[in-house]
Amino acid sequence: MLLPGTAVIVVLCFCIFCGCASSPRSGGSAPKVSSGDSDALLAELNRNFEAGRYEAADSLARTIAIMDPGYVRGDEVLYIGARSAEALDSPSQTVKYANELAAKYPLSPRLDQTLILAADAYRDLGQYYESAGLLSRLLSSAIEPAMRERCLDDLRELAGESLGVADLERLIDAYPSSPLAAEMSLGLAKKEFARGDYDRAYALLADLLYEFPQHAHSREIRYLLQVAADRRNDPDRTVDFVEPNKLGVLLPYTGNFSRFGRYFEQGVKMAIEEYADSMETPVTYVIGDSKADPVAAVGAVRRLVLEEGVVGVLGSVFTMPSIAAATECNAWK
Repeated sequence: MLLPGTAVIVVLCFCIFCGCASSPRSGGSAPKVSSGDSDALLAELNRNFEAGRYEAADSLARTIAIMDPGYVRGDEVLYIGARSAEALDSPSQTVKYANELAAKYPLSPRLDQTLILAADAYRDLGQYYESAGLLSRLLSSAIEPAMRERCLDDLRELAGESLGVADLERLIDAYPSSPLAAEMSLGLAKKEFARGDYDRAYALLADLLYEFPQHAHSREIRYLLQVAADRRNDPDRTVDFVEPNKLGVLLPYTGNFSRFGRYFEQGVKMAIEEYADSMETPVTYVIGDSKADPVAAVGAVRRLVLEEGVVGVLGSVFTMPSIAAATECNAWK
């Protein structure tokens, strides 16, 4: 025997999932549910989510959002919906839930967590600027220390590896007071250097050093400024000597990504050993430490070229250091 409240839930859910007469017809409006019905559906939504039935939870979240758009606990519905969509590996739906929550419930205590989910979803979709924009928005508000550290780390990674020059400029203009504004400005200068635009890199670095003379990376800024100045003043400088059988291998030998560098070096050793078995001319190699950083990669290339006399450079595992290293190699012809 069903209780009266249970009957309401059963009938309502049957109508929702089986497409009976209560389904909206073409040209009509979606059926409405009362607050009590929404409370019952929200309870079922929570049970499904806690039990790992994410498809059912996602379906219920969409149903409540459509049939009771003014529901007082709608932010909770959208938040659980976003988490369910994330668990289902559906970044587009995660973003939809987050955008609706941000538009309807800007003061919700669940907003920050939902925006984090959306930032991750945008990143999965390859929309890196949108992801960085949400992270910057969060950093400009009062958020918990743990969340702030996570946003900082994610934004640093995006700025270093995924955002282009135009995206960084837009982001710096949109969030000039961001705690990462100076770091993003440095990242922009590095990207211009990596593209070979030494005049632009020099101007950006000079402005950055003027605005932030005590910047945490001031030594790095001064070094890159000097390199950019050298390249501007003497773009046709040539190499004094070359050892035709010596290769430079550029890889992250130290730092957070040294593990990848060691794997890369193992591959180089295997290739040289295989080459040595079939050729009479011996080949040697010397390591240059890129530290997975564009500026360090440039410095390593200069040492390999000027001090070691390598005939070519392999590497350097990660995108931006490789671009910067290739630009420097081309400069030395």
